[in-house]
Parts: sequence; C-alpha cells; structure tokens
Amino acid sequence: MNNEMRDVVMFLVLLLGVVGIPMGLYLAYRAAMATIRGMDADAKAKAGAHDGQLVELEQRVAELEERLDFSERVLAQQADMNRLEGGRP
Repeated sequence: MNNEMRDVVMFLVLLLGVVGIPMGLYLAYRAAMATIRGMDADAKAKAGAHDGQLVELEQRVAELEERLDFSERVLAQQADMNRLEGGRP
C-alpha cells in the first residue's frame, strides 16, 4: 500500500474514532433513556391500577369497621338486657 492510501486509511480510522464512537455512545444513551421513559410510563400505569385497588380496599375496611361497631352494639344491648332480666351475665 502506498503512502497516500495509508494516509487515507489513517484519516478514516481517526475520523471513526473521533466522530463514530461518541456518536454511537450518544445513540446508545438516547435509546437507553427512551427505554427508561417507557418503563416509567409502565410504572405509572401500574401505580394507577394499584391506587384504584387501594381505594377499593379502604372502602372495604371502612365497611367492615361499621359492621364490627354494629355487632359490638348489638352484643352490648343483649348483655344489658340479660342483666336487667336477671339472667346470665
């Protein structure tokens, strides 16, 4: 290979190193960020679904608390009635 051809090859290798590698890294960075943003969107969608489930569970717990309070009142009334009647405590 003559000197002129070797100079052209050296220039292309240098150009690839100076421009190509940073460009490749930049494109890889952009692709990674797009993937992360997509994952964030998925995480937000899942969090929204979990929020709905959390609200439903909170409503169920509130309903169970009301039922427990009612049951306690009924049992307390029955105990009072038994004491008044002279029955079992």
